[in-house]
Amino acid sequence: MESREKKINIGVGFVTGRKHFKNLIKMYVNNWKESGLIHNPNIAIHLFIAYDLSYTNTAIDDYTITDLQILKMLDYIYYLDEDTVSNEIKMLVEKDIITLDEAKLIFGRGYAMKRNAVLYFAIKRKIDYLVFFDDDEYPVANIKINNTILWKGENVLLTHIKNLMYADITHGYHCGYISPIPQIKFNSELSEKNFVFLLKQ
Repeated sequence: MESREKKINIGVGFVTGRKHFKNLIKMYVNNWKESGLIHNPNIAIHLFIAYDLSYTNTAIDDYTITDLQILKMLDYIYYLDEDTVSNEIKMLVEKDIITLDEAKLIFGRGYAMKRNAVLYFAIKRKIDYLVFFDDDEYPVANIKINNTILWKGENVLLTHIKNLMYADITHGYHCGYISPIPQIKFNSELSEKNFVFLLKQ
């Protein structure tokens, strides 16, 4: 077996507060398996989960992955709860690496701060690439073929990994909808074709 040092360590970050989170992870991990990432000996996938119990009144169990099939397919899962982040802040302040005020700026409350925590722990764990996914988007997209709507799997993580070889930051509309979905009545002044063109700009 290859040594861990030769692997590309991919971090996937989720900042979440939704009860359906484990179903979302199951779908993503199966998507990574289908796209060949899971069984690629040169890639290690690390999950970073920063969760918020107050957002929809959830419990720790709503985020703790216990499905053995899923656990076997991931290299490591990091759970970033309030205690984990608080202990890290305490250590950083005690060692005079940052001040308490600086810690509050970086690791304060809110989802942006939770993303900061994911980024910090990913750097600490020597993750090569970090990709964030929202907890309300799935790796599928609907497409219209012959007046029928079909659901198509999207290789979102694989696409990011391929392009991160040439860029520091990648982003894009690989799946999901624009939120909120705009309510637009198409007419001669704004046709559906022109609207699609504007979205792609």
